[in-house]
Amino acid sequence: MKIALTLVVLGLTMLAGSESAQAGHDQCRVNLKNGRGMILDSFMGYGYTRYEACSEARWDCDRAIRGGYYRGRRLFCEEELPHRRRTMVSRSCTARLVHMRSGGTLHSFYGRASGPQGTGVKGQACQRALRQCETYRARSGRGGHGHGRGRVEIGVGVGHGGRVGVGIGLGLGHGPRRARTQCVVDRPMRGRW
Repeated sequence: MKIALTLVVLGLTMLAGSESAQAGHDQCRVNLKNGRGMILDSFMGYGYTRYEACSEARWDCDRAIRGGYYRGRRLFCEEELPHRRRTMVSRSCTARLVHMRSGGTLHSFYGRASGPQGTGVKGQACQRALRQCETYRARSGRGGHGHGRGRVEIGVGVGHGGRVGVGIGLGLGHGPRRARTQCVVDRPMRGRW
């Protein structure tokens, strides 16, 4: 009877001990790596704190190295850091090609970017929209940054002795014109880019 009762108590103690190890508040993974950094095995540890969990997993890893289960000149245990899941966001931005004098919008451009929150996703979207605007402005000739409009002059004249002369001249105008348009980004109302 004493033996049966001892076995029952011992069995319950072992069952409760294994459940408490699995039901710990924190867990940790320790990887066994070779000299090239390749993962040979992974060991999980459980505990009420991360320190306890990592100590258990590291002890198992060190035991595997000491036991000679893996071959290698340099074997080491490395704690795997917990992953922080960053929130992925998608942001958009608008750039406008505006006329300098009137302030009117000639064309709008839309930029969009996605990435982890806090990494400048809004700024990337605005850069894309601004790049589209500048490319359109350069290709369409709406920037007004040329060498001025050229002109062709043709002249007919009568010289001494009754000779008729024809002259053709090219003029470059009066230098570069001022910019008539510019690209602007609509600034966000609040928050960071």
